[in-house]
Amino acid sequence: MELNLELPNHHFESIKVINLNSDEERTRLSSSAIKAFLNIAREWQINKEQAAELLGANSDNFYELKNNTSKTLDVDQLTLISYLIGLYKSLHQLYGSTLADKWVKMPNQNPLFKGYLPIEFMRIGGVEAIKSVKIMLDSRQNSI
Repeated sequence: MELNLELPNHHFESIKVINLNSDEERTRLSSSAIKAFLNIAREWQINKEQAAELLGANSDNFYELKNNTSKTLDVDQLTLISYLIGLYKSLHQLYGSTLADKWVKMPNQNPLFKGYLPIEFMRIGGVEAIKSVKIMLDSRQNSI
């Protein structure tokens, strides 16, 4: 089910809200989300274990996703992947392709990471850590 929110007297387009609680919507979005996640993992050159942990899955579930991109993801996995896609896009806008894909594995002195590499911080912290990194990158973009 699709919900359009109309904002009165504005110059912005209506906001299209996707109901991730709908099996139909999750099924529609899952294949593209899985492919995007696998592409990001490849670009970041993270191993299968790191990719599985980043997705909040075990190795068996990750291999299943990798071999069956038609699987329907749950709400949390779709949300997590959407943050990763946005994070990936922000990195490329901020740093260009070469540095952007290396950034997640580079030491970072930002207090947010608590001494961890960004990829490890996100892997350990899950969706909230990924969301925090996305917000941090968005704020950097907005200050440019």
